[in-house]
Amino acid sequence: MLKTPRRTNYPGIISKISELIYTLQREKQKYDTAVAFINHRQLRDTIHYLAQENNHYACELQSQLYMMGAPVNEASVKVLEMANEQILPADTGIDIQNREVMIHQCCDSEKKMIAAYRSILNEPMLPEDIRRVLRYQLNGVLYAFLQLKLVCSTLTFPAAR
Repeated sequence: MLKTPRRTNYPGIISKISELIYTLQREKQKYDTAVAFINHRQLRDTIHYLAQENNHYACELQSQLYMMGAPVNEASVKVLEMANEQILPADTGIDIQNREVMIHQCCDSEKKMIAAYRSILNEPMLPEDIRRVLRYQLNGVLYAFLQLKLVCSTLTFPAAR
């Protein structure tokens, strides 16, 4: 017999994790949009890996919320629907006309991701199992961005015309 998850008294933490899930999904969509317009195979694969990792982490956090006893509300349903919807490049803020700018916009999302993770990790009442999950996810995100920066550093961009 399946047990229902226990209800917890972590409304602030649940809200921050929901925001992080939304951020992960939104950035994933930016990466997916960028991948469609990049011809360099290694760069495309690196950005695609980052998108897959964001999706994996968002689903993992959604499961953690469920285990914490967070109700499945409209916000969490919206996040799950967002994973399946296609968006236009204009909706993501990605500049598909300039490849260099597009790559730098992907790299700049690193700051958003780190801030979102750190705001949760700084919570004093964060359960230790969730803290461990968030730490390894943050390390994975940092590693993926390091890979992206290394690939970008090997590219030479033609002068703007």
